[in-house]
Amino acid sequence: MNNFSSFRGDASEKTWLMKIARNIVYDHFRRKKVLKFIPFLQEHEQIDYTYAPEKWLESKDSQHQLYKALGQLPHQYREAIVLRKIEGFSIKESAEILGWNEAKVRNATERGIKKLQQLLGGDEDA
Repeated sequence: MNNFSSFRGDASEKTWLMKIARNIVYDHFRRKKVLKFIPFLQEHEQIDYTYAPEKWLESKDSQHQLYKALGQLPHQYREAIVLRKIEGFSIKESAEILGWNEAKVRNATERGIKKLQQLLGGDEDA
């Protein structure tokens, strides 16, 4: 890695590498002019094989609806939710990865979840 000398130690190595990986992926898709959200289905699918077949199908349908709704969110809401709620990063780590301040991460996550609830029909008032 030829940019290791640019690591200042302000962030953890993990968040620094995540930010680099994120930027590389964005640059790649920006060049191809195909920047779309790619859901993290396989890594984050958790299948409980003790389900009865109909329960398993209901679960799969719910996951599909969730990821479909997540794909309809504005990009910044989607990024915040994926990092905070799916990947499990802290607010501080998410802010470092995204290059945002912590308040923006909190706001984007909160607004994204409200919009997600609207899309899923769970919160008619939001």
